[in-house]
Amino acid sequence: MRKLILIFFVCSLVQDSFGQSDSIRKAKMKEEIALQAKPVYVKATALVMELRQDIELAKKGTVKKSDVVNHYNETVGVVMGQQTSFEDVVKRLKESGDAYPKYLFLKEEARIAYLKSAEAKYNAQNN
Repeated sequence: MRKLILIFFVCSLVQDSFGQSDSIRKAKMKEEIALQAKPVYVKATALVMELRQDIELAKKGTVKKSDVVNHYNETVGVVMGQQTSFEDVVKRLKESGDAYPKYLFLKEEARIAYLKSAEAKYNAQNN
């Protein structure tokens, strides 16, 4: 949760650093940033869907539960926290699976906004 608050704070700082008062220009910039961050959201959403499918297959015995735990830990577990049991993976994905793509999307938006802010600052200083 602290990371999300930090990202929102950073986005607001970056937005203010553009020095734009024109709401249309800000809206276009926000839309552009969102479009650039979209692939991160899509990839993360697909990964969560894949893990949920793996969980169902593991419950049926088609896939090893340990393989699901390893796959989780190697992917979303890096952000959402490592888990040691299949049951913990199921619980964690149920609780926070939908938040994972949103978090990565916001993080990517902040990264892009930082780059745009730095580029605008560079252009202002060198023109």
